Amino acid sequence: MTDFSTDIERFHQDLSKSYREYWYGRGVEDATLDKMKIGYKEKYNSGFYVFPYFNGKGECYSYREVAADDKKKQYWHPVGAGDVVRIYNIADISRAKETGEALFMGEGEKDSLILIQCGYLCIGIPGVNAFKESYVELFDGVKDIVVCFDKGRAGREGSKKVANLLGRRARVLVWPEKCKEGYDVNDLWLER
Repeated sequence: MTDFSTDIERFHQDLSKSYREYWYGRGVEDATLDKMKIGYKEKYNSGFYVFPYFNGKGECYSYREVAADDKKKQYWHPVGAGDVVRIYNIADISRAKETGEALFMGEGEKDSLILIQCGYLCIGIPGVNAFKESYVELFDGVKDIVVCFDKGRAGREGSKKVANLLGRRARVLVWPEKCKEGYDVNDLWLER
């Protein structure tokens, strides 16, 4: 397994005040950005936010780059990471097993940051279709899972798929009708 910790430190250092402004607008605080080692990287004449994927030992086994421009739907994983489990903040699965607390599952890393900041155990699935059947065994021993995907057809279908795979311990957050398409936990946080 490749350890990307050195790269992550460099990317985190590159998350300057001007790049943090984006996160402040989403309600994410410096303490959360620093705790989760969120970074910034220039690539292909574009900027990308970097989300490190740490294992339970604190080693960075992979990371995901997400275009800083929300209009661009560009995502990258590093060369050399191999075929790894793509679950953001995977260590919270073990914490949920140990404590018996509910484990929240956000749609992507960005939404997961808000739930983590609020003190919830939370993992992020990088897209509604990214949860694999082979991941199910990782959740053995987790008693309560709350799937919090975005409002919309893709979010509903992805939530149902995940809940069906995880069984009775999984609950799906259903957004009220008044919420617009694409509404997510970050929108809820900003409305508080």
